[in-house]
Amino acid sequence: MTTADDKKAKLFTEAPDLILSGDKLRINYQAWWSKLAAPFKSEFIEWRISQTGVKKDGVVWAMCLAYVDNRAVVDRLDEVCGPGNWKDEFYIIKLGDKEGQVGFMCGISLRINDEWVTKWDGAQSTDIEKIKGGISGAEKRAAVKWGIGRYLYGLEATFANVSMTKVTGARWAKTKDGKPFWWTPPELPAWALPKEQVKKQ
Repeated sequence: MTTADDKKAKLFTEAPDLILSGDKLRINYQAWWSKLAAPFKSEFIEWRISQTGVKKDGVVWAMCLAYVDNRAVVDRLDEVCGPGNWKDEFYIIKLGDKEGQVGFMCGISLRINDEWVTKWDGAQSTDIEKIKGGISGAEKRAAVKWGIGRYLYGLEATFANVSMTKVTGARWAKTKDGKPFWWTPPELPAWALPKEQVKKQ
């Protein structure tokens, strides 16, 4: 038979950022939020080109945006909240009159002091893997509402390292005018990395 003490022990195991207040378990909000909002290792950060252009001298430039890999978001929720203390849900929204033009809303719910609290956000379907990309984008945006990956919005204008010839690890892209180029993302500043990764650099 499972006792009340056994249940408490299980909760502490699943979500260690709990504190005992009298006979009730309460969230240690400061520690809990700090862990949700903590920077990710650079390997879990993805980049995409946001703007491109060509200077008067013909040199190509490109700006890029950083975002968190969706699997890292799920792992962070499991790690901080415990697998049984969060859930997600989705629904489709129609965008405009064009057929197939849809978006996705995602709600991420966390169980806080025995009550479910949900925060929502959405994203459009993507050009590649429309459904999967749209769902993933919506979940990442909803996760930001809980502080996950929000620090990336604090990055200043980030320019990619551009090359006109292929280099190791570079990705192919092209400007609006169709001029091809290769690019690699910039390095993240120290404040946008976990302390243990900064120490190794």
